[in-house]
Amino acid sequence: MINFFNKKVISIINKRIFFLFFITILLYYFKKKKQTGKNIIKKISWKTRIRNFILKILYK
Repeated sequence: MINFFNKKVISIINKRIFFLFFITILLYYFKKKKQTGKNIIKKISWKTRIRNFILKILYK
């Protein structure tokens, strides 16, 4: 039982690390493109949308 729990925790942590890595790559890619004021506002809402989506996945 404890072993199963540990495996689950490790998999959740691994998912978190993977998603953080993935997001940082995406954000870096979008930063490389030139940004205007409107694009930055869109980008912020886009970031929050992705973050909410990931939190939903992690806490199912």
